[in-house]
Amino acid sequence: MRKRKVQREMKRVCEKEEKIDLYDCCGIKDPTPYEAVSNLVKQERKAAKKAAKRRRALARARAIAVVEAREAVAAS
Repeated sequence: MRKRKVQREMKRVCEKEEKIDLYDCCGIKDPTPYEAVSNLVKQERKAAKKAAKRRRALARARAIAVVEAREAVAAS
């Protein structure tokens, strides 16, 4: 179930964007701007995934802390 939530979150973050054409106005292949934008998009996606992973880890740590606190209260 958690995987689906992550998938939906990533879909919202990584919306479809218009691609830059590999060819310039004269019809000559020029991959430089295409590659630059592709690299920027890859970096943004990587950062978004890393942030989502960090949020999940923090949520997990909070849940563990709550469980440990409840166990400590129950033990005393």
